[in-house]
Amino acid sequence: MNSIAGRQIRLLLIGGVVATVGAALAIMLGVRVALVADFDRTLEDRIRLLATLVEYNEEHEVEFDEEASGAGAYADVEDPEYFQVWLLGGADAPSVELSRSESLDDGGALPGPGLGREGRGRGGLVHGALRLPDERRGRLACAVLPVTRADEDLPEEAQRDLLARDDRVAITVAASTAPVDRLLARIAATVAIAGVAMLGALGLISLWTVRRGLAPLRAASERVRAIDALQLSERIDAPEAPDELRPLLEALNALLHRLETSFERERLSRAMLAHELRNPIAELLAAAEVAVRYHDDPDLMRRSMGSILEGVRDLHRSVDTLLHVARVQSGQEEPRSQPVDLAQVVRTVLDTHAPLTRSKSLAIDVDAPGRVGATTDPELLHVIVSNLIANAVEYSPAESRVDIRVASGPDGPAFRCANPDPGRAPTPRPNGSAEPGARRRATTHAGLGLAATRTLCQTLGATLRLDRAGGRFTADLVLRASE
Repeated sequence: MNSIAGRQIRLLLIGGVVATVGAALAIMLGVRVALVADFDRTLEDRIRLLATLVEYNEEHEVEFDEEASGAGAYADVEDPEYFQVWLLGGADAPSVELSRSESLDDGGALPGPGLGREGRGRGGLVHGALRLPDERRGRLACAVLPVTRADEDLPEEAQRDLLARDDRVAITVAASTAPVDRLLARIAATVAIAGVAMLGALGLISLWTVRRGLAPLRAASERVRAIDALQLSERIDAPEAPDELRPLLEALNALLHRLETSFERERLSRAMLAHELRNPIAELLAAAEVAVRYHDDPDLMRRSMGSILEGVRDLHRSVDTLLHVARVQSGQEEPRSQPVDLAQVVRTVLDTHAPLTRSKSLAIDVDAPGRVGATTDPELLHVIVSNLIANAVEYSPAESRVDIRVASGPDGPAFRCANPDPGRAPTPRPNGSAEPGARRRATTHAGLGLAATRTLCQTLGATLRLDRAGGRFTADLVLRASE
């Protein structure tokens, strides 16, 4: 399974195993060092105890008190321990063994005299591992110490003279490390059990942590899965997402925006196509019906064919305009830049909507000078103005007033269209019945038409501001000033 959660859990477990094994080895090493050091200190204490049994006798010789308590205990245990004591000679004199433990009576020996008079190791002490005479593993401690006692029966002056001779003895003590090994084995078992338990807990914690850490990703995936073609306006809250997930969500939101724009452009294109082709096709249909019904009237047939011809020309112009708009919106073609009379465009569009204006008894108040020059794409400008005026005419109640103003402003040529704001209800006809297709056109112009107009304004670099205030709906269009 190739998943982020699986990889993260595996990496956490591998890291946990490495860390646990490393920690266990460090613990065992530290415990072993501590136990061995404590074991060596025990051997040092025994050396000091044995050193108190070395003294000068009445014959001024160095001897070891074999009958002192504790000296014979080295042979009376299940795991025998060992000691050996030597009197160190001078530069030419050999060392002389003073005593050894009963456990060495079978002929074994311990290292010791080779240390010399000064000794080796920390504070005159030497520690090391060795095989005991009975082949067990053990450790030894060696020390070179001065003779510090004399027989109490000797005069004090004789005692001082003997101690001034600075005779030295070497003492070696060795014992089995089996107790230390058994303790280390128990500690190792405890550490192993604790390590296994810790790894199990680490696995559960890793699983919980990874699942919780990936919860925002699962939530985002659920949000994305719920988005379909009808909900492309939905966005995922990227600012509230974790830092690692935010770039992906921002890119996804940008993708959704591009998809929404593309779908909206396609929907608007279809709406614009239906809107622009509706009137020419209706006129062609009406002229054709008249021609068919009155085919025996040559004059009427001639006028009908002329109407059909004019309708076909209008249809051809509309198709060319729509194809140009589609190419501009898709980026296949740049908007044209030609001198245009904005006032003349407005008058032409008003002539197109004159039949509907008369049927609704609308008062069109036009304030436009003889000419308002602009440099822009004439076809796109015609579509924009047509959509705005059509929206105003179709949404205005009967016998109301539509105000249209064209002027040259400081920011560029400006167009304003204001009409009563009836909301989204279909416009009633003068006879009280709803206009045929009014609800469909209301949807087109109140939503799709104005949205398409905004898109075309952005393409031309024009500014469109829509406002509802004082019971009137106002559309202000400002074209880009000529350079």
